Amino acid sequence: AILPIYAVAMRIHSTKDQMAKAVALSHLITIYVKIHTGNLSALCGCSVAAATGATAAIAWLMGGDERQIEAAMKNIVANLTGMICDGGKVGCALKLSTASAAAVESAMLALRNIVVPDTNGIIAATIEQTIINLGRVSTPGMINTDKVIMDVMLGKEEQKLACW
Repeated sequence: AILPIYAVAMRIHSTKDQMAKAVALSHLITIYVKIHTGNLSALCGCSVAAATGATAAIAWLMGGDERQIEAAMKNIVANLTGMICDGGKVGCALKLSTASAAAVESAMLALRNIVVPDTNGIIAATIEQTIINLGRVSTPGMINTDKVIMDVMLGKEEQKLACW
């Protein structure tokens, strides 16, 4: 929720004050998303929640209005929903890299008034309802996915033990 904002801020020569406000906005939105998605889920919270905050901050930093900031957030939710968490590991860095790039892309699309329509998937008429929908996918919707991921991971451990 910080590094992509910093990179964009440096690229467009933002002031330290603008960058600080953008980071604050990013954190507030990330927290808001996490309230709805929960702390533990098979949905990759680091990527989805942080990228939602980052894209909003980037859109704001680049001069976006409220409608464009909301559009950026809808774009990122449409893009990254479904990215799973399969445990903290090296692959997390790749997921965050993907999320950072998608955050910039989502903001740039929104600034050109390109937004995923609310007829698509979990995207709703408002960003608030979109995030509520994301929460439904994350918490009750990913319970079975979480069980399968755990089965796969535990199966790997059993395979390792069998080799000894």
